[in-house]
Amino acid sequence: MTLGSGGAVAIASAADRDPGPGPTANEGPVPGALRFRRYPWPSAVSGPGAIGSRRAVAAASRVRRSVAVAVALGLALALPTWTGAQSAPAFTGRYRFVLTVAPSCPASMQVGPISVLMDVTETTVSAGPELSGKPASPSQTPDNGRFELLRQGSRIHGPFGARTDKLGLDSEGIYRVWMEVMLDGATSIASSGRSRASGTAFGEVEFSLASDPTGEPVGGGTGNCGFATTGHQWSLEPA
Repeated sequence: MTLGSGGAVAIASAADRDPGPGPTANEGPVPGALRFRRYPWPSAVSGPGAIGSRRAVAAASRVRRSVAVAVALGLALALPTWTGAQSAPAFTGRYRFVLTVAPSCPASMQVGPISVLMDVTETTVSAGPELSGKPASPSQTPDNGRFELLRQGSRIHGPFGARTDKLGLDSEGIYRVWMEVMLDGATSIASSGRSRASGTAFGEVEFSLASDPTGEPVGGGTGNCGFATTGHQWSLEPA
């Protein structure tokens, strides 16, 4: 699954939906996460082709989950329409997206909240105001991660995702985060007078070290929450 213009979801072809072989004896089960298979990060791979090989493995594994993710996000988008006054002002300028993964995620991901700087704009579409967020860093593009959130009254809802062949967004700390999640929450007004938002999310999240060019998940490859993981917490704070 990838995010297109306006947050549209693109579904992979039938050829991409082959889940491939199940976990090997060396991989073992992954408690608390539903997924088709873990990334088989080949520690034996070395030399000039190692980085490209591992990135290809990650991209292929993510694409195999694309249909299940697309179906889940499509169901979430079928929520009833919210009503209510539009009390918070428009979102615009630099924001800090703060994410805390669900308690069910692997221990290697329980590192507290991580934050990513985003540039946010708000425009009006037929259904109401819509927020668009892209990475503030000039070294990253929306392919690494972006969000499209629809405001209806005080409610806010929409996807935050990255291309399957990208490593994700560098945080303000030591981590890089790749995600395909659905955000749901409410808007409010920060002490500065600018709008803010917070809520919950479900979907796939993966942490790697920003200094690792291979993008291997932290914890020896365990740093991934499956696509059906619920209970993530997020906020969008003025920066």
